[in-house]
Amino acid sequence: MSRSLLLGALIALSLAACGGGSAGGGGDSPDASGPTGPGPCGSANPPASCGKTCSVDTDCDVGLHCASGACTAVCTAGGTQCGSNEYCDRNGRCQDRGADLPDANCPDVTVNTTVQTPSVEFVLDRSGSMRGTFGTSTRLQALKDALISQSGVVTALQDKVIFGAIMYTTDGLTCPDLDQVPRALNNLKTISDLLTPAVPGGNTPTSAGIDAAVADFAANPPPVDSTPVIVLATDGEPNGCSRDDPNGRLNSRNAVAAAFRAGIRTIVLSVGSDTAASHLQELANLGAGRAVDATPGTPFFVADDPAELSEQLKTIVRNIRSCDLSLDTELDMAAAEQGTITLGTQTLTFGTDWELADAKTIRLKGAACNTLLTTDAQVSAVFPCGTVPEVD
Repeated sequence: MSRSLLLGALIALSLAACGGGSAGGGGDSPDASGPTGPGPCGSANPPASCGKTCSVDTDCDVGLHCASGACTAVCTAGGTQCGSNEYCDRNGRCQDRGADLPDANCPDVTVNTTVQTPSVEFVLDRSGSMRGTFGTSTRLQALKDALISQSGVVTALQDKVIFGAIMYTTDGLTCPDLDQVPRALNNLKTISDLLTPAVPGGNTPTSAGIDAAVADFAANPPPVDSTPVIVLATDGEPNGCSRDDPNGRLNSRNAVAAAFRAGIRTIVLSVGSDTAASHLQELANLGAGRAVDATPGTPFFVADDPAELSEQLKTIVRNIRSCDLSLDTELDMAAAEQGTITLGTQTLTFGTDWELADAKTIRLKGAACNTLLTTDAQVSAVFPCGTVPEVD
């Protein structure tokens, strides 16, 4: 009845044992006392909205309900205030699990669950201007360091993100001149082998680099539940086989728009401030599927020194990563609030720290999401009988 759990940060999702027994009393009494102990409003650190004037439950914060004109609760999710055949709902009321639930203990069920892993293609400018001084380095060397040095983003996250890279320029009679490595997990060495010997030279055929990334995603689709993203890092105005190509901007806009139509978002990073902000804004808007002149504009990134470049790349990839946890079976959406989710030693609050994005996806939110992305804390999710279908 059990299957192995697969998760970057192990997720154990099991059914809690359901025993028989008499139900404890629920109710809407504003005195915040639960059936077997004080509710959250009677605790040493009550929620801020306890006692707030209300007329309906939605006037109160998650975890509280409206009773006799004041926000209160008799229980907390995962707490001990409710009876043995009850659960605490999202409004802090004890609810009967239902007479049709089995009286015998439910067997534990382990559900295969995975953190959704993004697929990121770095499209990197290798034109002649990338030899320009950048702090104590060159622009290209600073970009290499931000990606593959000991503190680089690929080094740090190669086991959590499917990385690939394309370098674009022109070289003599070759236009465009493209070098690339396929996307993969644990891809640091292959990307390092591409970047380390690279030297700047040639023009800036940005559209060709974007088009190559789109073609590669089409030929080698990302795994199911893996979001495809292009991260464009460039330092100058786009052109083409000719340095004076007047269609450089237009071609780049068209390439980014085509990428989005293919289901691939483009995030824009300028290495230095030589590229016109108006063009960066156009690409950022199109990369998010918006009108080229949308306001307010989609954020783009500009780095003026190596340290800022490194931090901005980390921010970009951190924002791409997901706090969605995919399940290989469906949960009962109506019963989601019965679950007890823990992250490390912390019990998370339904609605505030986690939610069900859909019947097969748990989503961590806020500080819980940040903890998942920045630590190796394990997540466990326990749901009572009847909320997870039986797994063969």
